[in-house]
Amino acid sequence: MTLSSDQFSGRGLDAMLIVYSLLDDHPASAACELFIRGHASWFTTTLTLLEVKAILTKVYDIDVNLVSQQLSQFSAGPIEIIEVDLPITLTSM
Repeated sequence: MTLSSDQFSGRGLDAMLIVYSLLDDHPASAACELFIRGHASWFTTTLTLLEVKAILTKVYDIDVNLVSQQLSQFSAGPIEIIEVDLPITLTSM
């Protein structure tokens, strides 16, 4: 699914909000998770999920398999994942 200007997009999730919500021992973890769970109509992009995976594995040194599992569970929730492709990216730039 792609996002066009006539679609209501809800609330966009930033990579760091997702990262902090998935980190068990981070001081912001509980607050970020509660914030995400406390609101509806979230969306994010496939690129954001890739960014989250890179941050969790490279910066926080979390096992890639665990991160993949967490992101699969996260994206299966009530969230819209927007595909980002080259034409959309070039148009945005």
